[in-house]
Amino acid sequence: GNAHLAFASGPDAVFLNQSALPYAKSQEIQISYFRSFAGMNYGALAYVYHLDDFTLGAGAVYYNAGKIELNSINNNGTISSSEITAMSDWLFNLGIGAGNENLSVGASVKTLFSKIAFERGHAFMLDINSSLHTKDQRFIFAGAINNMGGKIKYVGVSEEIPAVMKLGMGYKFGILDYGDLALEADFVYNKGEDKNKYNAGIEYFPLYPVSVQFGMQDIKGKKLLSTGFSFKYGKLVLDYALARAMQEYFIHRISLSYKTN
Repeated sequence: GNAHLAFASGPDAVFLNQSALPYAKSQEIQISYFRSFAGMNYGALAYVYHLDDFTLGAGAVYYNAGKIELNSINNNGTISSSEITAMSDWLFNLGIGAGNENLSVGASVKTLFSKIAFERGHAFMLDINSSLHTKDQRFIFAGAINNMGGKIKYVGVSEEIPAVMKLGMGYKFGILDYGDLALEADFVYNKGEDKNKYNAGIEYFPLYPVSVQFGMQDIKGKKLLSTGFSFKYGKLVLDYALARAMQEYFIHRISLSYKTN
């Protein structure tokens, strides 16, 4: 359900909440891939390196909005058609997180390279965030401000990237011997939108090492559902999710993570 701020962990924290990076106690790498029935696709690569006093994370994201048809009139009056990429983005992220088992802080610097049809632009942004854990580690409260100072510059045009503020809360019930029932909710304020968003998700461990997830995401006032599962095998973690999108199609997400220990 896109409620991920409080429970972000490992390589996911590189993009979602850098204050969760210190809780990755090993080197980790993750590859993710999204695809929708409408031709949109998205790929991500993230790496986490834990040091004694802090943890570093680096990641790259590629987004492709699919193809559009371009018609042009030739000198002889005929019309020729071709396909071009409607929009594509590259985002590079470098993050750092530090703290103890109860309180942590994090930040990241992001560089965006964007292309819309034949126009190219770039932007630099800053994220800051913090996480607070109770002593029993069951309740987590997190806050973040994303895209600070972001302005994308195309040829002769500069456009502000709206800042996004998030508050997230999560709780682990610990009702099972080998896992937890976990609940999370996020409140999202986007400076560029009129309405606030509320996202929620639940993760349940019916049989270790398998977990299942269900979520609800708020997009432009519509409540969209998602579901998925996670499977752990040794140092590998496989995640799959299926989410409903606004344009009445579905998005698939597959990610594979590897931990060194």
